[in-house]
Amino acid sequence: MRTTTRTLLKLLLLSAMAIGIAACHSSRKTVRGNSGVPARKVDYKEMKSDVESRHYDTPQIGALVAEAARWLGVPYKYAGNDKKGVDCSGLTSQVFLKTLNVKMPRSSREQQQWCINIRKENLQPGDLVFFATGSDRNRVSHVGIYIGNGDIIHASSSRGVIISNLTEAYYLKRYHSSGRPDVIHQIYASAKRAGKKKNKSKSKNTETKSNPVTPDKNSGNVNLTPPVGTPTISVDELIEMQVDSIAASIENTEVPATPAPRPIPAKPTSPAPSPTPASTTPVAPMPTVPSITTEEPTDTIFNQFFD
Repeated sequence: MRTTTRTLLKLLLLSAMAIGIAACHSSRKTVRGNSGVPARKVDYKEMKSDVESRHYDTPQIGALVAEAARWLGVPYKYAGNDKKGVDCSGLTSQVFLKTLNVKMPRSSREQQQWCINIRKENLQPGDLVFFATGSDRNRVSHVGIYIGNGDIIHASSSRGVIISNLTEAYYLKRYHSSGRPDVIHQIYASAKRAGKKKNKSKSKNTETKSNPVTPDKNSGNVNLTPPVGTPTISVDELIEMQVDSIAASIENTEVPATPAPRPIPAKPTSPAPSPTPASTTPVAPMPTVPSITTEEPTDTIFNQFFD
């Protein structure tokens, strides 16, 4: 009797546990696809608006991201290649084909091998990001297009084509590697070369404005900038310099002293004495002082100037 009672109690407990487990499982049940991402409501219009607000310096990259954004909201379909349904590698293949006319391998694993392997921190818009969503963490099974700011556009098996961020726990855990298609590498390399040429041209124009080039007269152009170190002096200034030099030389020449004339005796105020005979001593004549002029004839000045 006791044995029967115990058996019945065990059966009741097992039945209660089974009911509880079934109820819990049904309440947490979610629709999961190959990527394992739980299905939830997605605002595709907001995602498209977010992409449209972004700016890309390279036109080809901007066109690539814009094309990927046009697929937002397209439902997931295994092996699909159009907007009726597409899978992750089908999305990347169609976007690259339509914007860059590049035919990629069809599977995500082959695309990973086809790309140049890069570090995650070196990702740039247009690169591809690969994930291992299956039980084998070393096997690539999912791919998305990197669009900047840590975001990727990819085809989720449960939500279709969406935008996700690499910092989300699900993608952090399943991240495998990052790759750069050769065509994207060439686009960035070409943009870098063009940027260097543009900067060099700007620098050259700046130097030309600060130091204008003075063409040679022989080339038919006019030299607007005088050579450095060559003074500009007019003919009048040269003549004035010569005159000053001649005047200075004359001033430095010694002039003979002029003898002072003899003093003339003053007339006596007393009554005039009786006349005396005139002196027979001859009076020496006054010396003639040669006149000295500080000017030279005009022909002498110009002879010195033009000699």
